[in-house]
Amino acid sequence: MLPMPLIGIEEPLFAVWAVAVYFFIYLGDFAVVFPVHVFLTIALFIIVPLIFTRLDWIGFERHRFLWPLRFTPLAAFPAFIALILHGGEWPAEIRTSFAIPWLIFTAYAGIVGLLSLRMARTPHRVAAALSLIMLAGGGVWFMIACAGWPVLPFTPQMVLLTATHFHYAGFATLALVAMQERFVASQALARVAMPKKELDACLRGHDGRKTTLWPWIIITLTAGGFTLVAMGITFSRTLELVGATCMSLGLLVHVTRTLFIVVPRLRMFAVRHAGARDATPPALPRLRGSVAPVLLTLSSFSILAGMALAVYYAVGRAFDAGTIALDAMLDVHAPLNAIGFALCGVLGWRFARHHNRMANDSGLL
Repeated sequence: MLPMPLIGIEEPLFAVWAVAVYFFIYLGDFAVVFPVHVFLTIALFIIVPLIFTRLDWIGFERHRFLWPLRFTPLAAFPAFIALILHGGEWPAEIRTSFAIPWLIFTAYAGIVGLLSLRMARTPHRVAAALSLIMLAGGGVWFMIACAGWPVLPFTPQMVLLTATHFHYAGFATLALVAMQERFVASQALARVAMPKKELDACLRGHDGRKTTLWPWIIITLTAGGFTLVAMGITFSRTLELVGATCMSLGLLVHVTRTLFIVVPRLRMFAVRHAGARDATPPALPRLRGSVAPVLLTLSSFSILAGMALAVYYAVGRAFDAGTIALDAMLDVHAPLNAIGFALCGVLGWRFARHHNRMANDSGLL
């Protein structure tokens, strides 16, 4: 496994640089910048790299095929250039050439996800594998958007929105589910004294232990609802409503577990180990103050608001009733999901990461 500082703290700097370039381009009339471009930039330079620098968060403790995923910026920079060119009158061939590295990168992640799904026995490993598959779908739609290939009945804007949807509602959401369920499972096992090898076997699902149904319900509703929404946008508004409702219910259960299981335990850790840098028990991670619970709480309420708006929008479309316009929907729904839920959630788990070597070896986060 490559060391964590390989990409490390640079992802926020990449994002700041990218957004600054976008404003420069916009002011210089070089290209037209849409909000979806900014959200995709955040996914390219923050969300995906932050998750891929610590794949053990989502259940991939040991996997010999994972190391290429740590070089996210090598594929993200060409994709960023493709986004810039997408906002201007540039030939499709040039945009496509810059989008190819991201397509290859995400396709590789999808293959790893498919291979991992065959061996997954625990909820967090299934969610992690599905998240990689969703990322591959996002790469395909990103390629279609940059190439300008016609996809009926989608407009070019809808194609790019679909790519963004796969990166956030698919990849980031299932990755956050995997992080949380691995944490919950590890905390349940930490209460039982057992050797390290036995603990690792439990986290990988090799000991025959049965898990509660709630994680499986979350994964089924979230992944299934996401798929139904994608199909419903193309074929049936009723199917879109069913998918949005299923995904909202799955995320409601996820948020409930976050607020009533994860956040209280993180706060307990923060209070218990505040100022005791060298007194952290080897079986528990040391947290950076109370930042993690605050970010995860903000992430939870953001997704509740975002999904309530999504269901309201889907109901209006399904019954031809009055609903908000798509542009107004995106102005509220997209920031809530991208920044409020995904970004705050990933940063929350990053602040909650352990710093003790023995906790790292135990694989509790």
